[in-house]
Amino acid sequence: MASTNFTDGQTPLQASWFNDVNSVIYHLLSTNGVIPSSTAQIRANLGLSGMASQSASNIAVTGGKLDGVMIGASNPSSAVFTNLTVNNNFSIKAPVIQDFAGLTRRLTPTGGSFVREYADMTQKAVPVAVSQSVAGTVLTFATTDGINPGYVVSGTGISVGTTVVSKTSTTVTLSATTTLAVALNTTITFAPAIGSIEVGTFYNYDVLTNSRDQNDIVFGSFFSDVGGIFSFVSAPAGISGSTVAYNSWLTPFRLDLNNGNLAITGTLDQSFGGLIRILTGAAGARVREYADIAPLGGLPTIGNIEIGTTYNASINVTAGTWLGRDITDACWVEKVSDAAPYTKVTFFAPSSTAGTTPVWAQTYARSLETGSMSLGTVAVLATTTPVFLDLGGTFSSVAGANLKLRLYPNWGIGVSSASIDYVTAAAGAHTFYGMATGIAISAKIGTTAAHMILSAGAATVAPLQFTPGVELTAATAGAMEFDGTNFYLTPNTTVGRQVIETKTEVYANIATVGAGTLTAAALTNGLIYRTGPTAIFTDTTDAATTIVLFTGTVVGSSFEFTYVNGVAFAATIAPGAGVTLAGNTPTAVGASAVKKYLGVVTSATTVTLYGI
Repeated sequence: MASTNFTDGQTPLQASWFNDVNSVIYHLLSTNGVIPSSTAQIRANLGLSGMASQSASNIAVTGGKLDGVMIGASNPSSAVFTNLTVNNNFSIKAPVIQDFAGLTRRLTPTGGSFVREYADMTQKAVPVAVSQSVAGTVLTFATTDGINPGYVVSGTGISVGTTVVSKTSTTVTLSATTTLAVALNTTITFAPAIGSIEVGTFYNYDVLTNSRDQNDIVFGSFFSDVGGIFSFVSAPAGISGSTVAYNSWLTPFRLDLNNGNLAITGTLDQSFGGLIRILTGAAGARVREYADIAPLGGLPTIGNIEIGTTYNASINVTAGTWLGRDITDACWVEKVSDAAPYTKVTFFAPSSTAGTTPVWAQTYARSLETGSMSLGTVAVLATTTPVFLDLGGTFSSVAGANLKLRLYPNWGIGVSSASIDYVTAAAGAHTFYGMATGIAISAKIGTTAAHMILSAGAATVAPLQFTPGVELTAATAGAMEFDGTNFYLTPNTTVGRQVIETKTEVYANIATVGAGTLTAAALTNGLIYRTGPTAIFTDTTDAATTIVLFTGTVVGSSFEFTYVNGVAFAATIAPGAGVTLAGNTPTAVGASAVKKYLGVVTSATTVTLYGI
């Protein structure tokens, strides 16, 4: 290139500088002293032949490396990558949008098991493209996209629990033979083994292949948009690469997002005391659960609470005092105490204004040590509204068939038809005791001599006493009655009611050593008891005229008497004046023997004694 001439306004220094620059450009562009006419040759001369010539508004980098360059530091914009590897921290200051379903992120812990996040793994319904001629394990579809091994299969002809074993682009091999030939266009449904996953995270488990990463347990959590359920799940440990059977998943935690219901199959461990749970009813009163509340402040009213539930009443767990009611209503407490006397107790407080402190009364208590139970307060109170025990339920009309209160096997109190049954086992007795006097009545069906035995009487206590009442209007066989004057007994309905005579027997004791006299008074009183003789003896009756004085002179009048020989020697009965002995051996009464006689007035001066 020629030297540059001066122009107006240039200094010699400027002209020299421009001359040097032109010389450098000339040497860079020229080839053998000639400047090329093609752009490609000029780029080659400049060492730029490997760099693409692009529009500034549309630059594409198709190769090479870009190191140590800050991209978008001053003017950030959008970027699209096929694969992006970050060797250090990755900071995102705006929402990350992933417009795809399936596996969305994978983390690799040092142990070798992946932690995977999935989205939109829902069940897929696919119509069968080719029908089966016979039942089998292979189904053909137009496409099997979105179907993976391990998916659970359902539909017409599919056995419960069938899963996908393998697939091609158009066929699916099932784990079980179909129950019938599946017809063309029958819809078959496929779902991940764990169920529909809207979004979820799993450890050691690939949902797409239904397989484990290594020999370890499987667990995860996911939300299902089918039914709106959030679940924590797990499966027992298995061999690396093995599938997880659909029915081996355990669900220790399950939350229904539609209604808030929570299901926990394991133990819920709350390692703290005080208020542990609050339930709010529609009316506004709360049910509260407490644990490990010591008897401080106002709590001695009901004792300490190891575990307890209250309604419409709360506790200041710091001060140990009862607080006001939630609403205007009654209150109750049911609690268990771990301090003596170790009881489970229920307390009640009548309805009062919201905010007022309840005043408790014990209604029920059961000893945890002995099992004994008490109703109401411990104090003995006279009340028109006593505490009662309602055993509920229906009764059998068969006597003894429905024990409402069982005191021992086959022993207790029941109700049948219109009666109360006191039931004992075979040969058992019904015994009524007095706390101080012992047995009062014992009734028993079995081997005893009597079904009912009354206790012995005392000087001031009769074994049996009737209260006077009105007689039966109709005779009833076996009935015994008392009207205040007479006792009545009805042997049968033919004879009817009979008066039980209450005649007082007065016996005559004749104690003469030798022969004696059977006086008219002794004969007509009904009983003669003979004592005294030391050898065979004879007793003579009074004269007939004396006897008639006691019986009256009506001919045919009669009287009976019994002669009891109380000694070991035979007696002879001899007639007095006007007396005749007749009948069954009337004159002889053996030693220690008894003989009965019937006396008949035959005239005003004669009497006949008949031996019976």
